[in-house]
Amino acid sequence: MHSESALVWFRLRSFARVAAVCLASALACATAAAEEPVAVHVRLPDPLSPAARTVKYSDPLDEALRREKLGRVTGGGTQLSRDRRIVSVELDLELVDVEQGVPFVRHALRRLGAPPGSMVEFERFGLAVELPVHD
Repeated sequence: MHSESALVWFRLRSFARVAAVCLASALACATAAAEEPVAVHVRLPDPLSPAARTVKYSDPLDEALRREKLGRVTGGGTQLSRDRRIVSVELDLELVDVEQGVPFVRHALRRLGAPPGSMVEFERFGLAVELPVHD
């Protein structure tokens, strides 16, 4: 009977090891999928030239995101009125962690002087999300 108990114990340990490996693989896949960068778009009703936009928003935000390992600024743009006056600026970001990155971006933009009406836009689970920078 002793050898039967040892065999059962061996099989249980083997099963536990296989289950642990499968669980670790599933978690690694889920984590890897969650860490794919998410495109985020920021609209700021601030009539700045491209150079001023870079100095006021793009460079400081990019530096802060990279320092915290949350993402990076990938680009920016300027929206013009029909008479070719600047009415707003835009930033494109890539965030590696949306749950931490979006609140960080909103807070950073408030510190950088983003005006009321500024918005952060992204897609989450197939749904478009639009959050104001200011509460």
